[in-house]
Amino acid sequence: MTFHTAPAPDTAPPFVVSIAPDITAMPLAPVDGSFVITFSEALAQSATAAGAVTLVATASGASVDLWALDYGTATFTLTVRPLAVLANSTVHTLSFGSDHTKIMDVAGNPMSAPVAYEFTTFGSPGSLDTTFAGGNGFVVAQAPAGVHAGSALRIDSDGSLVIAGGSAASGMILWRYLANGNPDASFDSDGVVTHQGAFGNTNDAAYDVAILPGGSIVSTGRAQSQLDGADYAAVVWGLGATGTLLNSTGGSFGSAYGTYHIGADGDSTADGFFRDGMYNSEASAVAVDGSGSILVAGRREGTAGVWRLSSVGVPDSTFGTAGFAPLPYAGTPADLRVDGVGRLVVGGYASAGAWLQIAVWRLLATSGAPDTTFGVNYDGAGSADGYVLSQVASGAAGDETIDAIALDSSGRIVATGRSDNGATDWDMTVWRFQANGAGLDATFGSGGYLRHDGARGGTFEWGNALVIDDQGRVVVVGGAETGVLDYDMVVWRVQADGSALDPTFGTAGVAGYDGQALNRDAEAFDVEIDALGRLVLVGASESTTNVEQMTLWRLFP
Repeated sequence: MTFHTAPAPDTAPPFVVSIAPDITAMPLAPVDGSFVITFSEALAQSATAAGAVTLVATASGASVDLWALDYGTATFTLTVRPLAVLANSTVHTLSFGSDHTKIMDVAGNPMSAPVAYEFTTFGSPGSLDTTFAGGNGFVVAQAPAGVHAGSALRIDSDGSLVIAGGSAASGMILWRYLANGNPDASFDSDGVVTHQGAFGNTNDAAYDVAILPGGSIVSTGRAQSQLDGADYAAVVWGLGATGTLLNSTGGSFGSAYGTYHIGADGDSTADGFFRDGMYNSEASAVAVDGSGSILVAGRREGTAGVWRLSSVGVPDSTFGTAGFAPLPYAGTPADLRVDGVGRLVVGGYASAGAWLQIAVWRLLATSGAPDTTFGVNYDGAGSADGYVLSQVASGAAGDETIDAIALDSSGRIVATGRSDNGATDWDMTVWRFQANGAGLDATFGSGGYLRHDGARGGTFEWGNALVIDDQGRVVVVGGAETGVLDYDMVVWRVQADGSALDPTFGTAGVAGYDGQALNRDAEAFDVEIDALGRLVLVGASESTTNVEQMTLWRLFP
């Protein structure tokens, strides 16, 4: 006879496994976010009852009403959200207190004891995050020695910060910092890697950076020629996650270039970088597509275009000609994005007679040919030409340049840079183009753009980079003249429709910070949003001895 014993009854109480955001490891949380609490097992419906979870302002004891949004039976998660925005910089306590017995599993076992978690809400929008870099809210790179600046920033999956930049003395520089603002000692032992001589001279520089699946890093820029110091080649460097150049000893990336770089032995192994062009060449921007291919916008011997490389830095012969596709209208590419179907969107500027005009190009993913469903039919041949030009913001009476682009959730192209406002004035400008490139999006700002002047009291201001937050607001970073012979790092936040700056951010939509002392220069060149929604910026700030140094800032959103 066969029989089965009954399973032992469940007598174990449920307990909290984790909370997101992780206020146990970093007791800091946004003022308007949800808390996702993961338990050890499935809970009964009583977990969503009033009083099961409470939130109070610790100092005053005032209760905050919570809304139980969702209980995930399969994921063992309870999601709760404050019904009102919390006060900035205020200590709160999230707890399963006197009514903790309402938190019970499906077998009826309640939590065994009250549990409480204390955290502080974010500071005011645009203020420095004083939990970063030992309480300062910013960190200045002390290595390598001398003058340097950070040009680009990416946040890795573990929250670490990868920065690309350069200096005349050190060449191409990559830094990696931990999420808390400390140098990452696992990255080449001191958190910084340099490289000189990709074209045999001593003036390499990195302009952009990307992280490949698996953690390898690619950085793009240019290298000075050994043959003629006035000539530059475009360069893409490949490094491992620990900062090792992927050459014959550290892996394989790029090609072998004989004696045209320092330390070359003339063998046939890859040198850890891809190089192209003998003069007037540079790799300005990089992106990685869904297949892991590396897309690079820049200039090869004066011709603007895009390279497509494999994940190990080898040109894709099916793309353009030998891996390089020229843009359909001559110009200067500044930034590159890959859209939702793999097409390549490039932003920059082009000549408009005596002035410069902004330009956006779109190339097909597989061939690199101009996308004839995008842009304007300038040549009258019956289809769009794969690009769009505009000089509306300056009234066709001044320069307009795009320095960075982003794609919003509707596929529209949002760009920032500057536009002339008369003969002696630059304005920070944000433009939005229609998704099909037919022209500026008239529903954004004033006829498709927003301009801003006077952020720090001076005449000139400019945007260098932008990011779109989860509410569709456009965050722009750059610099602005102060009126006392220096310029400050500036952050603008633009409302999602472009109608105005966001008055809840900084002072009337603007946050600005001086260099390392009063009246010292500072400027931001790139910005990313971290997992908690905070703004992480990279650029340069001037020391008290007038030395420009790479600087990271972190601001509350």
